[in-house]
Amino acid sequence: MLKSELTALLAPRRDNDVVIDVDGVRVPLVGVTYCNVGDQIVLSMDPAELDGAMRAAVLPHCRRCGCTEGAACPGGCAWASDEQQVAAGLDPMLGDVCTACVPQPVGAGS
Repeated sequence: MLKSELTALLAPRRDNDVVIDVDGVRVPLVGVTYCNVGDQIVLSMDPAELDGAMRAAVLPHCRRCGCTEGAACPGGCAWASDEQQVAAGLDPMLGDVCTACVPQPVGAGS
């Protein structure tokens, strides 16, 4: 499929079927154009939506469910320690995980 054909398919979509992921925060497109000079698809976002997404992206959030300090999991959660993540087979260097998303280590609770 040519980029110009893809642009023609995406341009009329305004129902959040096409979004841009900004570190886990989805921002809807407000425009899709094709630039034949650079052979590029140009995606336009609302500056206020992008600003909100960027602010949300820098807040600590669970890499599995997306919860934050201000919007915890139903039933509550906390940040899992590095030790808890390692015990569950997760790599703490990949980012924060909440306690609700940390799988129980094999044999735990028996």
